[in-house]
Amino acid sequence: MLGSGGAYRLPQLGCHCPNCEAARADPRQRRGTMSLWLHDEASILLDAGPDLYHQLLREGVERIDGIFVTHQHRDHIVGLECLETIVRHGQQGRPVQVFGPASLVERAQVEFDYLLRHSLATFTALEPGVPCECAGYWVMPFAVVHHAITTYGYRVERGGRSLVYLSDMKELPGGPPATAPLPQAMVGADLFFIDSSFDANGWVGPGHITWQEAAALGARCGAKRTVLIHFSHRVGFAALRRATGEHLVEGYDGQRFSL
Repeated sequence: MLGSGGAYRLPQLGCHCPNCEAARADPRQRRGTMSLWLHDEASILLDAGPDLYHQLLREGVERIDGIFVTHQHRDHIVGLECLETIVRHGQQGRPVQVFGPASLVERAQVEFDYLLRHSLATFTALEPGVPCECAGYWVMPFAVVHHAITTYGYRVERGGRSLVYLSDMKELPGGPPATAPLPQAMVGADLFFIDSSFDANGWVGPGHITWQEAAALGARCGAKRTVLIHFSHRVGFAALRRATGEHLVEGYDGQRFSL
């Protein structure tokens, strides 16, 4: 887990709420922008936020075979600017494959045109329900509802193991997460990483769900372990921690999982 926070991170600049003050006092409670690094002999990322440079430096990442981006909000794509030196030095000029919705590929023609001009990256549009393969990882994109932009979740499989990654969502295509039909790609994963931006006992913003909804959705999908991610400072972490256990886990920066 390279980062476990939302766009505003934790602590938020200028905020002195209890969560932000706790994160200032204890670096273990700080949360950078959301990204997962999956690696064995191959290396792929899920999302690439603005903190990516420092996250990759912290974990010693020097090679990336592919990046799967969920949507084109800046807290999930700005880190793509880090790719130039990794490609030139870490992988001897071999470009990184970047995958995501067609809207991301279109935006890349302008925002990341230098990556294309210098053959540092390729951008490939994915369609929901159409799997692809990258460096031995089998990846299935599926649509979720997040604000008004095309947003994907991903199921990733390798060696008989699986994870689901849902960094940002408000609903499923069929309606609320508690009642909507479940995409098959969400069901029965070993690890289930799920947006937990808010708390049902406080203000809930548009575009995201609460950690309580996230925990219920992981259980509904039959995940072996649900990992709560993409936190804001509005989450009541004391109550969340009382709810965690073998099958429900609080995500944090630098956390490691084995599959």
